[in-house]
Amino acid sequence: MKHWFDSGAIGKPVSARAEIGEYLPDWHPWENYRKTYAAREDLGGGVVLTQSHDIDYLYWFFGKAERVAAFGGTKSDLGIDADDMAEAIIEFRSGVVASLGMNYLARPPKRQFEILGTQGRMLWDYHGKTLKLAPFKQNAAPRIVHESKNFERNTMFIEELKHFIRCAEGKDKPLVDLADGMESLKIALAVKGSIKKGKIINV
Repeated sequence: MKHWFDSGAIGKPVSARAEIGEYLPDWHPWENYRKTYAAREDLGGGVVLTQSHDIDYLYWFFGKAERVAAFGGTKSDLGIDADDMAEAIIEFRSGVVASLGMNYLARPPKRQFEILGTQGRMLWDYHGKTLKLAPFKQNAAPRIVHESKNFERNTMFIEELKHFIRCAEGKDKPLVDLADGMESLKIALAVKGSIKKGKIINV
C-alpha cells in the first residue's frame, strides 16, 4: 500500500479513513480484562494509546498533523475507567484530512484503512487479508492483493525483536526513531485532549 501510495497510483491524496475495533474482553479471555493496562487510565490504557498503531501509520503516510478534533471517552458498559471509543478528525500539514475511529466494542473485530486520492482509492482490510487499488480511469480494473498463505504473523514480532537487539548493539539504526514516536504520540495526546476539553487541539 505504501509502495502504491509513494508511486502516485491514486494521484494526490485528499482524505483517509482508519478504523480499528476489537472487543476488549476477547483479548485475553483467561484474565480479568478490567485489571489489564488497556482498561486502566492509571496505567496509560484506553483505546487511543493502546491502539495507537493506527495513528502510527497515519503519520507514516501523511506526515505531521496540524490539528485534531475528537469525540469519545468512556461510553460503554465494559466497567472500565479508560476511554473505550474515539472518533477523530485529523488535519495533516500535507493537506490530507483523515478520520479515525477506535473502539473496544466491535465483534467481530474490524481494522481497515482507506485512502482517497484524485486518481483512485486504496483499501486495506486487515481481517479480510486484502489490499485493493481502484483507479478512477474508465475501464481500469481494480487490483486486489491477497495476503500470502505462507504469511506467519509472529514472524513480524520476531524480526522486530531482532532489529531492536541490533540497534542496542549499535549494528543498525532504528527504522522508527524517537522523533517519529514523538510525532505519533503528539497526535494521540491531541485526540485525548480534544475529547477531554471539547475543542480543536493544535498539534
